[in-house]
Amino acid sequence: MMCQGEMLLKLASRIKEDLPFSSSVYNILLLHYRGHCNYYTFYQLRQHQDSHVVLYTSKSNKVGLYCKKDEVQLLEETLKTTPILDWSSNLFFFHINDYIVPIISKVALSISGRHIWSTPSTVFTFDASVDVKIKPRADVNVNLLGHTGVKVMYNSWDYNSSITEDEIQQQCLRLPAVGVYLNSETTGPANDSSAIDLDRIVRAPDENLPVSWVCMSTTGAMGLLGTQKEYLRKGFASMVAQTCTMLMVKEGYYPHVHVDEKNDPSIRLFSNLEGWKPSYLVSWVGLRSK
Repeated sequence: MMCQGEMLLKLASRIKEDLPFSSSVYNILLLHYRGHCNYYTFYQLRQHQDSHVVLYTSKSNKVGLYCKKDEVQLLEETLKTTPILDWSSNLFFFHINDYIVPIISKVALSISGRHIWSTPSTVFTFDASVDVKIKPRADVNVNLLGHTGVKVMYNSWDYNSSITEDEIQQQCLRLPAVGVYLNSETTGPANDSSAIDLDRIVRAPDENLPVSWVCMSTTGAMGLLGTQKEYLRKGFASMVAQTCTMLMVKEGYYPHVHVDEKNDPSIRLFSNLEGWKPSYLVSWVGLRSK
């Protein structure tokens, strides 16, 4: 049955018990409950309303699935019988926990005769009990992204065909989106004894250009992390990542990132950031043509 309104919050509260493994769907449920996005339609099982089985879909055949490890049989039965999914279409499953991927493969083959492809990623998660203090620097400011900052981030993203620039501009007005901006007017050394005050971070002027950026996306994870080439290895990616992390914690989200197994720079970054650790595996899954 479809979940709306308070049902989204109730479902989020239930699967919160499974963190970190439910991190993406937990955040997405909160985003929709709070009215910050409306990309997905959520479903839970009418006959098993206390289960943690969740299916959510978009108009573009993008599908999310979640269940606990001991519920995979229930999920398999659901996928075989639900009229919500058209297995003859180009379904695309995202952020799928590793123990669910074989179920998708089995059901796809039995119903449509099609094999799957999958791209695995490591999910790094943040321990919200860690109070990270982000030290300010004299040469830069840390701000919420302004219009130009969001535009730069969007244009540098390899997968921007999945969303319009206007959509991500609106998204970044509602969700944590952070940039590091050069501060040529500031003089003197940074105050190493202080920390960036999350309550006093302001939005950058729309025309200002960031040297590093990141945001929380409507897929629930932190992403789109980038730095201009001439400013690499200066610690700016760490600054934006940790600032965005603490803003997510402040707003009640569960910070996590999905890192491709071939993305060595991001693996090194999050392996060394305070409070972060690799937690579990997910995959992007699609159906091959016959």
